[in-house]
Amino acid sequence: MALLLGYVSEYITGLIFHHVSYIVNYTLTAVILGISADYLLFIISRYRDELRQGHSNEQSLQIAIKKSGKSIIISGLTVAFSLFTFYFIPGFHSWGTTLFFAVIFTILIEVILLPAFIHSLAKNYS
Repeated sequence: MALLLGYVSEYITGLIFHHVSYIVNYTLTAVILGISADYLLFIISRYRDELRQGHSNEQSLQIAIKKSGKSIIISGLTVAFSLFTFYFIPGFHSWGTTLFFAVIFTILIEVILLPAFIHSLAKNYS
């Protein structure tokens, strides 16, 4: 899902600049797969730790999101703005914009949709 939204961000950038370097696909794929896997493992490991401490599924998910959600948002914004600096390098305008939007979309997925997905799976397998 995050990778799909990464390619949507590439499309949006194409609409803005009318040209996106084809090489940005390789960087986009690596960055999005890396950060989405990292943030996913961060939330799930926190959720499992809370379950081991004896909390219910709902309590564990709330605590996991409360504790790791802020870290994910701050980390994601740091990565997004760091990658946006490509915009200021001549010839890399589309890179900065594409990677910025892709990381922002990934943060939203990890903080909003992942908890809902975990909650629905926890209900089905409890």
